[in-house]
Amino acid sequence: MLSGRYPHEHGGRMQSDPRNLAAEEFPTRPRESVPMLPDVLEAAGYDTAMFTAIPMAEKAAGDRFQRVSVTYTAADERVAAARDWMRGRDRWCCHLQLGDPHAPLDVPDEHRETFDVPAMDDLEDWRYRESTDGDDFEAYRDARVRAYDAAVRGADDALAALLDSLDDDTVVVCGDHGEAFWEHADLERRLNDDPRGYYGTDHGHSVLEPVARVPLWIRAPNVDQGCDDDVVSLTAVAPVVLDALDASVAGDLEPAPLDEARGTERALCEETAYGYNQRAVWVDDRKLVDVPATGTRLAFDVGDGAEGDPLEHVPEDLVDALEGYGDGVQGEDAIDVDDATRDRLEELGYLE
Repeated sequence: MLSGRYPHEHGGRMQSDPRNLAAEEFPTRPRESVPMLPDVLEAAGYDTAMFTAIPMAEKAAGDRFQRVSVTYTAADERVAAARDWMRGRDRWCCHLQLGDPHAPLDVPDEHRETFDVPAMDDLEDWRYRESTDGDDFEAYRDARVRAYDAAVRGADDALAALLDSLDDDTVVVCGDHGEAFWEHADLERRLNDDPRGYYGTDHGHSVLEPVARVPLWIRAPNVDQGCDDDVVSLTAVAPVVLDALDASVAGDLEPAPLDEARGTERALCEETAYGYNQRAVWVDDRKLVDVPATGTRLAFDVGDGAEGDPLEHVPEDLVDALEGYGDGVQGEDAIDVDDATRDRLEELGYLE
């Protein structure tokens, strides 16, 4: 989102494959030579800041911002902190990342009733990660989805006040990943030997549609209003922001209108957190999932927004699209994590 490049291009990648959470392995940092949106805008006279609830975001790119605040608190607090920083500033770029839908969920009391969330153990985290055996599974699954929706609605509520306070500013709202709720547990077992034995839930171990397909909402002076289901990579975000600001930039991070990415880009998803370095590429309504470590390649028709049974044969144009990206580069040194951050990452499920 910040660099306009994929991980294999900026170098922020895991170094071993498959990964082992118990080994406390962290990805490399993106290369310092790769320009990011806050670098470019700071050079153009903008104040820049990151307000995030996720420590790994700060460790990966926090040094690119003039002001950084990282704490795992509810959306209301993160939004309030960002608004306090924005107040009185003329030219600014704020990267705001909320963590309420991330396990452990922050479920607002007012939306427990909205979504009819029942009282049940471990809704804020996960059960049934290794197996869905048991008579109570379907009831738990329904309750867990309701709790997730309530957490998302709470984040929406917090953002509403922020969006209402911004006039004609360029605003991008998107998810960095979705969440799996047992849609493809068996397919995940076929694609990924997770060292934890977790399949079908959470995120980070899959490039399947529930995790990889996220909403992208842009309000900018030169972006037409409308809604469609075209696939657009999040690598389009930084160029679109620069284009909306009518920025003239020297270097590799160039402005580009959204129309250049909409419906024409062969979007890529890669570098998941656990298991193998899976990659996925979309061409039209078809998708290829590639697992380099095992040589597994499966293709799907995802026109309805979900994987069904794999296609009988993998289309050559999907293979060509994937292989056209190449293997890319490695990044800088591995991210260094202090004890406090390590404790927080364990609570968030990044470590065991």
